[in-house]
Amino acid sequence: MRNNFEKDQEENLKDLARFFKEYMPRYGYKYLCTKGDDYKYYQTLGLKCIMDGFCSNYALALKELNV
Repeated sequence: MRNNFEKDQEENLKDLARFFKEYMPRYGYKYLCTKGDDYKYYQTLGLKCIMDGFCSNYALALKELNV
């Protein structure tokens, strides 16, 4: 999923993360993850690197997500 809003991009990303934090657990999901995050969204959301190398992956437990 890409967030391509130029205006207020960071706040829109946080709104999307809030939505995921509320609804994803209802369907059994426990983590929010990104793969190959060239846009540095992981920094905005506070995701932690779980695999570094050819393709970096970032994740965080939904209950730890502070948005």
